[in-house]
Amino acid sequence: MKESRIGGRSKRMIWGIIAIITGLVLRSKAIVLIPLVYLLARKNKDLGLIAYFFYGVALIGDVFVKDILSFEALKALLLGALSGADGF
Repeated sequence: MKESRIGGRSKRMIWGIIAIITGLVLRSKAIVLIPLVYLLARKNKDLGLIAYFFYGVALIGDVFVKDILSFEALKALLLGALSGADGF
């Protein structure tokens, strides 16, 4: 059985698009670095990894846990998990 493989270039493009969408949702200013990271990764894999590291450092300063997970969302998640556990 032959496995399908995504090429390296298209895989980087998909992750770049996901990073841009996530940055827009979280209102992060670090998304301006995504095109630079993508271009560096196309040129040299090592430079891309270094640039992605610095993108992560910049992103940590913009995104807080309260932006990702609120108390209401956590409560709904736990209630949904507990109510789903009754069926087993």
